[in-house]
Amino acid sequence: MNSMMSYYFIYPKGLASLGLAEIEHKLAWLSINDFQFIKLNAHGIEFECSSQTALTLQSYLKLPTRLLLRIHQSKVRDLPRLYKKILKINWKDWTAGNQIEWKVQSAQSRLIHSGKIQDSAQKAYQDYLKANPVAKKIATQFYSEQPLSVYLNLYQDQMQISLDLSGRRLDLRQEQLSHQFKAPLRRSLAAAMVFLTMRSLSNIRFHLYDPFCGSGTLLHEAETFFQITKRVFASQFIPFFEQTQIPTMSETPALPFLSYHGSDLNPIMKKFKKLDFFQMKDDGQSPKVMISNPPYQKRIRSSGLEVVNIMKKAKQLNFDYTGLILPIEDWQTFRQSLSPLVSQPISNGGINCEFRLYHLAKVC
Repeated sequence: MNSMMSYYFIYPKGLASLGLAEIEHKLAWLSINDFQFIKLNAHGIEFECSSQTALTLQSYLKLPTRLLLRIHQSKVRDLPRLYKKILKINWKDWTAGNQIEWKVQSAQSRLIHSGKIQDSAQKAYQDYLKANPVAKKIATQFYSEQPLSVYLNLYQDQMQISLDLSGRRLDLRQEQLSHQFKAPLRRSLAAAMVFLTMRSLSNIRFHLYDPFCGSGTLLHEAETFFQITKRVFASQFIPFFEQTQIPTMSETPALPFLSYHGSDLNPIMKKFKKLDFFQMKDDGQSPKVMISNPPYQKRIRSSGLEVVNIMKKAKQLNFDYTGLILPIEDWQTFRQSLSPLVSQPISNGGINCEFRLYHLAKVC
């Protein structure tokens, strides 16, 4: 089914605008011509397109957290009306009788008790299934152990119901890296750092380095930026999308990276070098770019990893550009009259951070 419908990508805090840039960057390559941008807000992007386009974008984009499908919108001011509206939705197309996990939010509406809203919604859904039983073949074919997340938002008495087509967060890719730290950089944030660097240095090809690579998340996201994400999505358990095919691209755009170099102090690392950043020596590669997620706050101050020291060492190693994600308070210790090429606020694990990319030849 390829009729135009309304969708919504949720993004990490502050990354919706960059997410729209990624969509625009990949539309032509994916041969998509039915994407219609509707609006952008602090949390995400509203758009219309066919089901094939929506699921293709879900599989190829690296920055979003979730993809939602809008299936209903109406005005409700009391629970009986809410019940009737939900009862009329053709749930067989969407759930195949699977369990639902309601996610309720209400603001500036007469209905404010989330527990009562959820109970009314669940009763309407169960009553619908009793009156319209799902065929056993369909129920078996689309059975899922995980409940389908359904977002019920009420704002100024307008009810909007959306299905979560992703299931697990989209930054939880299928492949597992060789070693996972307890608090690895979220992959969508790593992809954002990579994309920001690619856009800023669009006219050059370069060797990419991450001397605080941890489990290698950032380098992995750089290497796979145009690759399809092969994993299970919640949309695979929705009958409406049964005939929707996602194209596999035979060719991908050329990446600007000439090579990938990772190192870290962690002794468990196997794929990357065990090396102290401050013991590194210039390897003669050129041009070369360092983007990284170094230790934060107390760790950064107790180990001599202040921003100024990292930048001085990077300059000694003849890096042409250096990009770091750090808490804003750590950036405040790096006083430069020169503006960075990129300055992007990013919330990393609840910490207000900023990714900055500097041209080191111009840094004092």
